Amino acid sequence: MFEKKFLTQDGRFISAVCYGTQDFSSATLKIVCLHGWLDNASTFDLLIPNLIKNLSTTTGNSVKDEKDVSIICFDIAGHGCSEHREDHVYNFVEHVGDLYFILSKELKWEKYILLGHSLGSHICSIIAGTFPKQCEKLVLIEGIGPWTPPASDAVSTLRRSLLKKRSLEKDKRIFQTIEDAAKRRAEGNVINKLPIEAARILCRRGLKKNGDGYSWASDGGCLVPSKSRFTEAQVFSFLKNIQSKTLLILVNDGLFHKRFPSLVFLFGKPFSFLGSIWVEFLYYFYKYIFMPVISIFIDTKKLKMLEIGLWYVKNFKSKVRSVDTTIMKIEYLEEGGHHPHLTKPKEVSNMITSFLSK
Repeated sequence: MFEKKFLTQDGRFISAVCYGTQDFSSATLKIVCLHGWLDNASTFDLLIPNLIKNLSTTTGNSVKDEKDVSIICFDIAGHGCSEHREDHVYNFVEHVGDLYFILSKELKWEKYILLGHSLGSHICSIIAGTFPKQCEKLVLIEGIGPWTPPASDAVSTLRRSLLKKRSLEKDKRIFQTIEDAAKRRAEGNVINKLPIEAARILCRRGLKKNGDGYSWASDGGCLVPSKSRFTEAQVFSFLKNIQSKTLLILVNDGLFHKRFPSLVFLFGKPFSFLGSIWVEFLYYFYKYIFMPVISIFIDTKKLKMLEIGLWYVKNFKSKVRSVDTTIMKIEYLEEGGHHPHLTKPKEVSNMITSFLSK
């Protein structure tokens, strides 16, 4: 394992943790790994060693040892040890541009495997759809395609972005010890709680020295919502253009079940045939019948969150179904939360090894 810095088109540096050969062009297996929002390259610290071990012992695989592999785990701009943008503005398409420039111009890789978690899976999905000939295989963990809110949320999205920008003038929180920061990261995970052991791993690259203590290394600008986003139809067009075999790994106590009521899953997974119809019914019934009636009697601001949750499930289901079913494979883990590659690295590694070896 070694560290490497890559330059983007506008001269910023993107840090990465690299595994395998230092001669990037000689590897027979090239894998690009992208982490989730507010995480960093250390999120793959447990997964990649397991994956290399598995691949080197799999019969019929071209990987004999680490010299045959080049796996690069990037810190996305504004995260981990990568440079912050001068304007502190992070738009999704710029992340895509940064990575594609590095892959095509610096590394000069013509083909590679993309592996992403959460936000990283969104970026990988778009790269795979934009440049389908370059992506050999696509591995997505707890995510697919970028988040696309309802068109009716455009006004509130821009408002939140502009107001949040002002609040960034406040100083970052200072932690006295790395352990204090790890405890805060474990308790404050956006999707669900993160085991303290996993939080400690993320803190390896997620903190910087600040006076007598530590503060988050990520740019505060990463917390600002994008001023605009892709529409649902635009995201579908990227996903429909994916040509590589795709593995989507989901966890039963991960992205969905920790955020949305069990009613959503009454008829199974939201992208099964029956589950799909059920989610569509729930969303439109809630939005156009339940909400208008109940709003006569009570303030519906809190109930709006459930509507957004149903939209998210409906949208995720539609994104999954927009990928060619002949190339898409979905695997489930019973438990592991939103970060299964940190909490269940061997199980996730086994799934990926099996997928890559076929």
